[in-house]
Amino acid sequence: MRKMKLINSYYSILIKKNIPVFSGLGGGTSNAAFLMKYLLKSKINNNLINQFESLIGTDLRLFFKRQGFLRNLKSIIEFKKKQIFFLVLIKPNFKCSTKKIYSMARKFSKKEKFDQKLLKSKNKFLDYLSKNRNDLQFIVERKHPIIRNLLIDIKNEKGCYFSRMTGSGSVCYGLFINKLIAKKALNKLKYQYPNYWISLAKTV
Repeated sequence: MRKMKLINSYYSILIKKNIPVFSGLGGGTSNAAFLMKYLLKSKINNNLINQFESLIGTDLRLFFKRQGFLRNLKSIIEFKKKQIFFLVLIKPNFKCSTKKIYSMARKFSKKEKFDQKLLKSKNKFLDYLSKNRNDLQFIVERKHPIIRNLLIDIKNEKGCYFSRMTGSGSVCYGLFINKLIAKKALNKLKYQYPNYWISLAKTV
């Protein structure tokens, strides 16, 4: 930011990492996005985000939206209606290199247009989500078979609609619509996997 003459001051910044590194949750990128919002405020525009993406990561623009997903590396589908879900997150004790995992991918799912009407019904939206997949998950499962077992254990918890791996891994998650049931699943999985990082999150 100083090199681009967007700021002049120097800062001492302390980051408390609640999200583990190499988790596939965009923790580092979201840290950078927060600092941009805080220090640059009204100076932020699409051209600026494009410049910073090449330095920080292609998911940077996602952290300037409320709810949505990256359709491709340059565009985001924003949800016109928010849905509240609870997610139990579990990180095994190994790291996944995003660059390495992507380099092993040979094909990806066919692109499809997202229908905003699905958001009007929570059940239809859940059905849509559960039928989708993470194209990188199979690659990580082959390299780390524990991922497959972990996803099965999460899915078998009462109230879990589906389980999946985040991005290029290694965090796995289960989606719930009831907070109390999600907490019960969290406690059971903590007992089952005492050495793994486990947390409960909510869509915002």
